[in-house]
Amino acid sequence: MSLMNDDSKTSPYGPGVTDVFHFDYNELNILENIDHSTAAVIMEVVQAEAGVIKADFQFLEALAEKCREMGSLLVFDEIQSGMGRTGSLFAFEQYGITPDILVLGKSLGGGLPLSAMVSSNKITHSIATNPPLTHMSTFGGHPLCCAAGLASLEVLLKSDLIPQSKILSLAFLQKIKDHPQIKEIRSTCGLWMAIELHHAEMVQKLIPLAQEKGLLIDWFLFNDKSLRIAPPLTINYEEILLAADILLDCLDHLP
Repeated sequence: MSLMNDDSKTSPYGPGVTDVFHFDYNELNILENIDHSTAAVIMEVVQAEAGVIKADFQFLEALAEKCREMGSLLVFDEIQSGMGRTGSLFAFEQYGITPDILVLGKSLGGGLPLSAMVSSNKITHSIATNPPLTHMSTFGGHPLCCAAGLASLEVLLKSDLIPQSKILSLAFLQKIKDHPQIKEIRSTCGLWMAIELHHAEMVQKLIPLAQEKGLLIDWFLFNDKSLRIAPPLTINYEEILLAADILLDCLDHLP
């Protein structure tokens, strides 16, 4: 909770961890705040609840270099963007940058609750032993959840679901891109995008309209002007076009 900077969400859970600095996403001038006292830089490669905002290549490259220079850990939160959601298994693969720590969850478990911190032996050993027993987990490593997560990962790696998601995403975007009610579309190349309308009231009116017609969509925690489009990777071509048609019909009939 200390990493979030929205007081309306964090104030009920205070006090938080001290010495947390919140920086402006994709702004190169924030790099001057990273020095030898910076333990870690923690960020999403694609900002999820802000409305699917991707990191700029130049920004991420410069940030990674500054972390290496200062000895600060670079931590990527791919809880929402991981497991094929962006057209690659992990979003960071599209940048050619490997983080020191990768945080995963949500779809990692293939429908069951599972999360993970992925890192090198050196880093994970230091957390396990300094001091010992500090980071134990009552529910860590649950065998059923781990089996489901492994099976899900094997399906993603052996099937064409991830590359197919790029084709389906393009088909969906091609159908809806010119509608006058749409202000902006932000896409990740995979089946995860944000459709920004002109004001939040439009979003709240459209969501129940779509639900009545069988299309389930919602908005974002920190962006109430945008619709979240995140169908399952198993959706087929006919279904994604049907979803686009329903969305267009709802946009046409907004009161």
